[in-house]
Amino acid sequence: MGTAKPLNSYKSLITVSALVSMYRLGALETHLKIALDHGVTREELSSTTTHLGFYAGGPSAASSIGHLRKVLEDLSPCSPYAFQTGIASHMPIRITAGGSAPPCSVPK
Repeated sequence: MGTAKPLNSYKSLITVSALVSMYRLGALETHLKIALDHGVTREELSSTTTHLGFYAGGPSAASSIGHLRKVLEDLSPCSPYAFQTGIASHMPIRITAGGSAPPCSVPK
């Protein structure tokens, strides 16, 4: 059996849901980052935002998905968020002028 998610991840997902539902986009990006930090996955955030479109309305969900996309795109490939969300495995490796990869690797 897998381990249970920490309570903070559920609280973060509830906070993101409330912000999307109330169309409070000003605070959304910050709370998306906090949710990732608390262990909420990229897929959970995406599916929650999409699901809320049926209840909070299409414009709210569409704007929220745009904010989520921005947060995920702004992450560095070496960021802990990138590893947690699986972004690092989909990002091209940038080779520096010295011919080496960035000083990070995907944790196993």
